[in-house]
Amino acid sequence: ENEMKARKIVEKKQESLVKAFNTASSNSHQLIQKLDHIDQSYQLTHGELKEATDLDAEVNQMQSDFEIDQQKMADGEAVYSILRNDFYQVEERLVAIAARQKEISDDVDGLFEAEKIAAGSLDNFAQEVSLVKRKIDRQKLPGLPREFVDFYNVVLNEITDLNSELNQVRINLEQISGKLILVQQDINKLRDEADSIVDSARLVENAVQ
Repeated sequence: ENEMKARKIVEKKQESLVKAFNTASSNSHQLIQKLDHIDQSYQLTHGELKEATDLDAEVNQMQSDFEIDQQKMADGEAVYSILRNDFYQVEERLVAIAARQKEISDDVDGLFEAEKIAAGSLDNFAQEVSLVKRKIDRQKLPGLPREFVDFYNVVLNEITDLNSELNQVRINLEQISGKLILVQQDINKLRDEADSIVDSARLVENAVQ
């Protein structure tokens, strides 16, 4: 009786698993092709391509085992209570693989937007540094502290280097994002130092007057 009940479940699951494997194989191949293409422009720093390949291999192995089980059913050698449990596990695993594949796909889709944001940030950095320079120039000071001039040049070089990294054929956006944060901190510090110089100049001017 147990085997008869299990057989009904297995035969019903068999049809749905055939469709599930076809969908899983198609999704795996599409994701790998997508990652191969993206990997030409971006450094995938979290092993996305390897993970997608491993998931594809797992799907292929499960499908191969499933086909062996189907053959056992056709030959009358199947133990349906065992197949029932196996089919439930396979079905659950295929759902988990599909969810993970979607996560990987969504994550790499964000790379295009992240590149745009990084490029926009660099443009803003260049404008901020330019505003600092104009603010200092308007004071027509006889000279500037050497430390300020050196730091100003450091910030300019940081922006130039980041711009070069962003224009490479294959870029590491995670590394660039980290550097953007540091450059923003340096620009904030440069702005504060410029404000301090301007304030000091005004105090001296008022004192002279």
